Amino acid sequence: MAFNMKGSPAKMGKIQGTAGHASALKMKAEADAASALKQKEERETRWWKGEEGWIPDELQPNVNRPKVKTEYGKKVEAEKKVTEKKATEKKPYVKKGGKATGSMKNYAIGSKERYDEYEARGWAHDDTTKGYKPAKAKSTKIEQAADKADKKVDKIKTKSAKKVAEVGENLTKKGAKYARKSAKKTYGKGSKEHLEAKKAHLAAKEADRQGAGGGKKQNIFRKLSSKINKKRQAKIDKKLAE
Repeated sequence: MAFNMKGSPAKMGKIQGTAGHASALKMKAEADAASALKQKEERETRWWKGEEGWIPDELQPNVNRPKVKTEYGKKVEAEKKVTEKKATEKKPYVKKGGKATGSMKNYAIGSKERYDEYEARGWAHDDTTKGYKPAKAKSTKIEQAADKADKKVDKIKTKSAKKVAEVGENLTKKGAKYARKSAKKTYGKGSKEHLEAKKAHLAAKEADRQGAGGGKKQNIFRKLSSKINKKRQAKIDKKLAE
């Protein structure tokens, strides 16, 4: 009794539900698709279109009719030629004030060598060199620590300057307040001197509110407070003009 030892039915794809069977079906589908595409790109010649010789193939025994390209096949072939042409075309390398030399072909696109050559020649970088990014020089630990210390000092100076300015603004505001009370006591409420001192106090308060001297700005209700302050100063100006 003879046995076929070349391969098991499962591996040969003869049993449904197995991986071999699925693979066989996939290969058959791909082959059918390729065959259908080829038939779409090529067809047999037709004697009624004058595509054959003096004697049509149909009238000759044992003659295989030649294949010709269909309109679709001609379009696919033309597109293929265009794609191949674009792939083989070389990009022009433009040099500032002139044309590039042929030696640039020695350097791979996007390589460090090409980038360095462009830099050495003073050329404007194009898409063939922009892909390469020179590595940044790493700073030492002491340099990193010094940089960090400088930033911290700058931050402290900025904060300190802001606090100093705030103290100055508050002092000006207190001085204007004292002058207002003193003018009221000396010249009487509503007098010209009192109104001028009162306006100066309002102006000092607004300057402090806005951080005009570099101090801290008022965050909450700053716009509303400024609006009220300006109205009060306008009333004083009206009284002084009477």
